[in-house]
Amino acid sequence: MAALYAEGLLVGRDIPKAVALYDEIIAAGGTWAVPSLAALYLKGDEFGLDPAKAVGYYQQGVQAGDAGAMAGLASLYRDGLVLPRDVSKAADLYQDAYRAGRKSGLASAASALLGGTQSQQRQAHDLILKGQAEGAPGISSVLANAVLGGVGVPKNPERAVEILRKASVAGDANAASTLVQLYAQGRGKDVAKNISLARTTLASFASLMPQDQRQSEELFVEGAAARSASQYAAFAEKIEGMAPVARVNLVARLVSANSNAYVYVLQNELRRTGDYKDKLNGVLTAATIRAFNEMCERRDKAARCRLGPLSKPARDVFLDFLREANS
Repeated sequence: MAALYAEGLLVGRDIPKAVALYDEIIAAGGTWAVPSLAALYLKGDEFGLDPAKAVGYYQQGVQAGDAGAMAGLASLYRDGLVLPRDVSKAADLYQDAYRAGRKSGLASAASALLGGTQSQQRQAHDLILKGQAEGAPGISSVLANAVLGGVGVPKNPERAVEILRKASVAGDANAASTLVQLYAQGRGKDVAKNISLARTTLASFASLMPQDQRQSEELFVEGAAARSASQYAAFAEKIEGMAPVARVNLVARLVSANSNAYVYVLQNELRRTGDYKDKLNGVLTAATIRAFNEMCERRDKAARCRLGPLSKPARDVFLDFLREANS
């Protein structure tokens, strides 16, 4: 019930009731609820909660051995949210989560270290070797991204693509998704955007993916390929039926693949709230920016939105808005 009240599913959203229920669950020994409660506190400025208290809840879960709490606290250190950024602490916690059963933890640890100093990048590549030996999920994608960007190793886009392809052939669905996304959005001069190749790659490895993941990748490629207002509209209509979390994740990836399709989704959502009243066209017009800023101000997020709707902080604000609007 706590999750239903927190997300507004089946019942009206009631954050105080959700917090009280989560507290009761945790007091009764249900440490699995700690990450969910901490996540509510992280969005506290929207709900009248203190985001700093999320740290205490995560720490409580860590002490109880909860892998989700370990990963949650790690993300705070990784991103510098609430806590000062500390890549080493983030990596240590992600590894603890891995040992506690969170299979993606090792890849997350390596990825975090790749964003640090040269010494930390060397540590990342040591973890990648460990992950390869242990068959840790996502590790091939982390390595490929490092090779693609020349992080801790020589830059070699061709090798990065080959790493993903070999991992996909070996049955790694995560690597296959990464390869599809790479072709669908391109990577500057290093990897040309190639929608046709994205589609054939997806067709080749679709059987590796669970149905939800496969459908998400199909829609992602469609969004990346859209080139007109009518195609943006068709894409926006199709993603309406997705589960809220999957839809938000898809839109988050879309901005790098097709900013116009992303802007169309933004316009469409802002029209629902009455903030945007102009044409739905996927063009970042003055009216679109004005409507977006009005939404940000209403949510007390104006500072994060000042660099424009396509900036990373502003996108996070919109994704939170989208998550809540569709929960």
